[in-house]
Amino acid sequence: PFYATEKIFIHLDSHWSWFITASLRGIFIVKKYKPRIIYSTAGPTSTHVAGYILSSLFKIPWMAELHDPLVIADEKGKWQKWQQYYHKRWLEKLIFNHADIVVYFTEKALEKAAARNCRRTNTYVIRPGANPPDFSSAIYRRRKKFYLAHFGSISKGRNLKNVIRALHELICERPELKEVIAFEVYGANIDPVSEKALLDWPLGKVFTCHGRLDYDTETGKSGRQQVMEKMKQSDLLILLHGDSGALKEYIPSKLYEYMLTLRPILGCTSDEFELGRYLLENGYYVAQGDSYTSIKKGIMHYLRQWEVSGLPDLVIKTDATVLNAVETLIEITQKIDTTMSTNTVK
Repeated sequence: PFYATEKIFIHLDSHWSWFITASLRGIFIVKKYKPRIIYSTAGPTSTHVAGYILSSLFKIPWMAELHDPLVIADEKGKWQKWQQYYHKRWLEKLIFNHADIVVYFTEKALEKAAARNCRRTNTYVIRPGANPPDFSSAIYRRRKKFYLAHFGSISKGRNLKNVIRALHELICERPELKEVIAFEVYGANIDPVSEKALLDWPLGKVFTCHGRLDYDTETGKSGRQQVMEKMKQSDLLILLHGDSGALKEYIPSKLYEYMLTLRPILGCTSDEFELGRYLLENGYYVAQGDSYTSIKKGIMHYLRQWEVSGLPDLVIKTDATVLNAVETLIEITQKIDTTMSTNTVK
């Protein structure tokens, strides 16, 4: 009955109330370990509410790291989400007014949030990066087919429709490519939009959905290790951006794993968005995500290279690693006043 009542009257995320138990547990942790800083990091709003409560109770500096934009402008007009919008707006203001350090993953998200809350100091952008994978058993070799691959989640708002149509149109123009191109999808089942696209623009054996890769008992490889190896062996990695209202402020975390493979990336986004600019700055190809003709042009760009000499690993070096992100976090925490630390803990 309590759950039903919550769903009827409180239209917030499912873990909005976790801050209560998190704060209670946090009180015991603070008293036992006497930390010098409170660090709240996550998408769930409850995380940062707990961070604020513990920081206020014990007078310990607080660093709030936000994975995605809290406030998305187009959500305000949706009546079913008005509670979410104003709750997140309240939390964003709370963070900017009370957190000693505010960290975002994209410049645009921080820029908009800072403008709404009139704050410019002790705010930072950090690329979260990914852990460098073990490629000792996987190297890139040109195979008989040109392998395009997409890894990660897909949904109605981030679907393969235009990629599927681009490939269909390309094969219609050059039927022989049906035996040359292979498009593989890992990590997710097909969403309804992509499923319909496959009916409208069928690809036949060109398209394969492998779904989620789990632990392999025979090789002892984790699902992630297998996925990273598949990335490394692909000719071209497809990166989707989606069509949500947060596009200008959002970069898919999958990008950082893609970059560590040193494989070519076709970003289906826009050069007007931060993701598009970031890809271009690092030497990757950007196609308009809402235009199948632009995506087809991008695929052809790489296909021509593959037909001549394959697509060897890029010489691009990326600093988007977890180690670099953590070192940056440590560096910025040293800039705040930590004199009010363990002495204030009773």
